[in-house]
Amino acid sequence: MTSLVLELQHDAIGSSVSIGTLLRKALVVARKLEVKELQTWVEDELNGYSRQSSVPDYRDVYGTVQAFNPYRGWIPIFFQDSEVANRAQTRRITDSATELERMVTGSKDDKFVYLSFPHEVEILLMRNLSVQMSMQVALCTGYDQFYGIIEAVRNAILAWSLKLEEDGILGEGMTFSKEEKQVASTINYQVNNFVGSSGGNQVQ
Repeated sequence: MTSLVLELQHDAIGSSVSIGTLLRKALVVARKLEVKELQTWVEDELNGYSRQSSVPDYRDVYGTVQAFNPYRGWIPIFFQDSEVANRAQTRRITDSATELERMVTGSKDDKFVYLSFPHEVEILLMRNLSVQMSMQVALCTGYDQFYGIIEAVRNAILAWSLKLEEDGILGEGMTFSKEEKQVASTINYQVNNFVGSSGGNQVQ
């Protein structure tokens, strides 16, 4: 009978298995071993993050803030305050990993994506432009950064599954032995050991 943990490793190595399928298998492992912190992280990746404070750093994307001029198209916005610029040029992505994978897959030949700002933030950013007309303001970033988020999730699952194997936890079929569950309960599997820290400095 196959090992659930080794299956997880195999699925995480390549990109043939969708991120949704990989996360659901990781959720099975986390729940059966009662690893609560990893279970919460997997559920957030599957369903999207509801709290900004829980979003890992690998979900930060960077770009240039641009305004849409009806005569010239998208034009960059230049900031006098470097702190405001840094905050505006960084976005913490909360969408589910499955949604990001669909977006990347459907991007075709597009290289850039424009992420809109909330209306009140858009008004604040428009003050940096010396024009009277109202413009749409967005963060222009590359699709490759969204692909990087998906790869970070795969890497984290792979690292966790390798650590489980090192700790002698493999599972048989869809189950884990009492001894394996006992070992898992004595080891503090911290999410940050596999995915990095949380917190951010987004434009509020």
